[in-house]
Amino acid sequence: MITTPEEKKLVDQIQVGSIVQHYKGKQMKILAVARHTEDNTLYVVYQKLYNCERFGDRAIVIRPIKMFLENVLVNGVELPRFKVLEKAACACC
Repeated sequence: MITTPEEKKLVDQIQVGSIVQHYKGKQMKILAVARHTEDNTLYVVYQKLYNCERFGDRAIVIRPIKMFLENVLVNGVELPRFKVLEKAACACC
């Protein structure tokens, strides 16, 4: 449940089912937006579309939504941490 206008703005930027690319080049699929039960932090749940040495093949992981959507500085250039490569066919998947 979205409780504030700020949360709605953040969640509206995430399209479940989309394929995104991390600024380092690896691809992921967004699975869901979830809320931590203790501190209410919103997280993006996503699946790595590769064999991750640290977490395993096609691992499912989470990242705080604000971090997921933030820009990063790479060689003096500001880039999105994740960019959408392929939008989901529908808002439901």
